[in-house]
Amino acid sequence: MAGFLIASCFFLFGLAQGADDEETRFLRSVVVQKDRTSPGDVICILCSVTVQGTVTGDVIAVGGDIEVSGSVTGDVIAAGGRVTVLSGAQTDGDLIAVGGSLETTSRAKPPADFLTVPYFHLPGQRSFHPIGVLTLICFMLLVTMAAAAIVRSGESARISDEFVRRPWLILLLGLAGWILFGFAEEQLDAEGIFRTIAVWLLLGLVLAMMLFGYAGILWLLGRRVVGQQGWKAWAVAGLIVIVGLLVPVAGALLGCLLLIVTLGSGIERTTELGVAVVARFRGHKT
Repeated sequence: MAGFLIASCFFLFGLAQGADDEETRFLRSVVVQKDRTSPGDVICILCSVTVQGTVTGDVIAVGGDIEVSGSVTGDVIAAGGRVTVLSGAQTDGDLIAVGGSLETTSRAKPPADFLTVPYFHLPGQRSFHPIGVLTLICFMLLVTMAAAAIVRSGESARISDEFVRRPWLILLLGLAGWILFGFAEEQLDAEGIFRTIAVWLLLGLVLAMMLFGYAGILWLLGRRVVGQQGWKAWAVAGLIVIVGLLVPVAGALLGCLLLIVTLGSGIERTTELGVAVVARFRGHKT
């Protein structure tokens, strides 16, 4: 799930820089009218697509649904939504619904190549699938319990105080961290087991720093809402985060913000600990 969320954020940035023949919309649904032909791909981010006419490329919706009653020569992909194929529709490519379902009318026949992954729920998606929602809730509960069990209260408090003191630095560190992560992953050109090990080690380091950052954010949120420390504050903060991620559209923004802030907080605290260790080592040598 964490990898899926991370990939989704990079996917959004990649879609925003599409080719000239692509039609990309943010937060505003796309309707391809019955007498219209849309050349190239149709991409909708945090919105839905309705195809009544013809699309000569792919149809992609991130955090929204797709309804096809016309013709699509490419693939139909809904990441965080459902795909509905109505009677009379023609789809030449694959049908993929991640975090949703594939629905057809009695007279509509989907192609042989279709894939549904209902056990993912993309934060902020407009449609709800019970299995996907349950998976997201269970995942976030596990992450919250792991943060509470692994990161000590004093460490969480220090991370929380640092974010309150320098929030813009944390945001910049988080953005820089994800950019460097993407760059480093691209530079690992070696094939085979060594590249796989290197990528997993890099991802493990990023996730470890994010866990520390998440602990600090939960500590801050719980202390502000509950007014005290302890397991009750952790539980309330975790519940607030889960509910926020399930809110349509706003949940996607919260998810991206969490990815940035938790990594930035983790980088800041790791750097501070590294400087302290180096200073102590030099002190022992002298």
